[in-house]
Amino acid sequence: MKAAIKNAIERVTGLRIFRTPPPGVDLAVDLRRFLPGVRMGVVFDVGANTGQTAAVFARDFPGSLIYSFEPASEIFATLVRETRGLANVRCRQQAFGAAKQETSFVVDRVLSHIVRPDEDVGSSNVETVAVERLSDFCQREQVEHINLLKIDTEGCDLEVLKGAADMLADSRIDVVQVEAGMNPRNVTHVPFEALSEFLKSHGYFLFGIYEQAHEWSGEPQLRRTNPVFISPRVQADTRWL
Repeated sequence: MKAAIKNAIERVTGLRIFRTPPPGVDLAVDLRRFLPGVRMGVVFDVGANTGQTAAVFARDFPGSLIYSFEPASEIFATLVRETRGLANVRCRQQAFGAAKQETSFVVDRVLSHIVRPDEDVGSSNVETVAVERLSDFCQREQVEHINLLKIDTEGCDLEVLKGAADMLADSRIDVVQVEAGMNPRNVTHVPFEALSEFLKSHGYFLFGIYEQAHEWSGEPQLRRTNPVFISPRVQADTRWL
């Protein structure tokens, strides 16, 4: 009877009803389902913007310690304000990259990115921010292990990963989520192939592909996704569960 009712509702509404979301829809659900032995104790939200993802992580991983990083001053102020009621979120005005340096950021309302080569910033709001390696930050703050590293830095995700290469090599980051470009016309995001190749060189496995977004113009090709990778240590520990 229940199956008949379900089928009838799906037929009338055109919707699909699932007891739990299928893989690739909800990262937290998939982590609990496929990686039950991995506790999300320390979460890094790199490119936190105004705290949207921090709020989701705080809800999905209530026992975790979440570091939210946003370099642009005005956006960072909003991040602090929006996450003030989340006791497990620590906000840091910080940018990460492959090397310690200072760089210029273009800030447009609630979006920011590193000034790209040959970019004409015109009258855009530009500010100088400090960049450091993620590994150096962890060493200074005594963060030995990251359970979930989420990166969304508008085209600098690979540079952030390069700054964490030693932690990746030691499997001291369990799960990595990046934002990847999925076709040659997308020059804003790092190509999926480059991110995958770098992570595979450190033994990481593709776990799932989330938030598939097509071109804004309505063209049929996929524009970007959020692929998620797991460390070889996590893969080995969960193989027989």
